[in-house]
Amino acid sequence: MPERNATLGFFTTEEIVFPETPAPSYVFERDCISFPARLDGKGLECLITAEVLMVRYHAKDPSEQSLFEAFNRFEKEIHEAAREQIQNRWLDEGKVIITTRFTDLDIKFSDQLRQEALDRAFHAQRVFNRIIGPRAGNLAMLWSSDDKEQRSLSLTVIDNTSDLTIPCLIRKEEFSKGILEWRLAETFSPFS
Repeated sequence: MPERNATLGFFTTEEIVFPETPAPSYVFERDCISFPARLDGKGLECLITAEVLMVRYHAKDPSEQSLFEAFNRFEKEIHEAAREQIQNRWLDEGKVIITTRFTDLDIKFSDQLRQEALDRAFHAQRVFNRIIGPRAGNLAMLWSSDDKEQRSLSLTVIDNTSDLTIPCLIRKEEFSKGILEWRLAETFSPFS
């Protein structure tokens, strides 16, 4: 069954599941909890650090018991963070690793975008996701167009942690090879 990819706003046929077995386990050497995922039937290991469980998911202390309590309490949210990394292929040596700096995207596409401009925005967002990777932090992005013919796309990127806001205007002709990647990398550089 296709599911909506919240990050990219399109439908994907990938099946991403988080099976109950093997049960999540503590990995002492990495100070993480490991939990399984499956992408189209293939197993993936997901790791979430003790630090992120304490900082973001309110584990009381770094004991295994507190870490598992936080993991169990916020399991749905943790699985969604892992799902986003899997969908974007943000894997580290074939593993999903969720740290305090994991990429958390809030992407909005203006209702005013017509299909051709919307397709360009989806494409540009996929390119942008490859550029920013899994450790970009909490970013909000708004795609819109102010010109009547929608030859240009406006991207506003906001770092929700620092409130840094960067606008970017991408003209239709900049979607040619190399220019789009350069413009998006230039837009992201103040955040990295």
